[in-house]
Amino acid sequence: MIQLPPPCLNIEQVDRITVLGVVVNSRMTATDHVAELLRSCTKLLYALRVLRSHGLPQQSLKDVFRATIESKIQYAAPAWSGLCTA
Repeated sequence: MIQLPPPCLNIEQVDRITVLGVVVNSRMTATDHVAELLRSCTKLLYALRVLRSHGLPQQSLKDVFRATIESKIQYAAPAWSGLCTA
């Protein structure tokens, strides 16, 4: 006979959750997602500046930008863009 675990009575309620890289908050707005996206892209821009200072060619910098920052911005954009007010 299979024994089931006891029911969990300590379920934590959260205001936001990240699902497949998209931050969904309890108000169903895109503000938390955009804030997280800006934090992430700021770090990536710093990395691009370091690469530029080390002499990476302009075209290679563009390729790295498209592969990192642009792809992050465009990922799931159709899903959360409907939640934007501006």
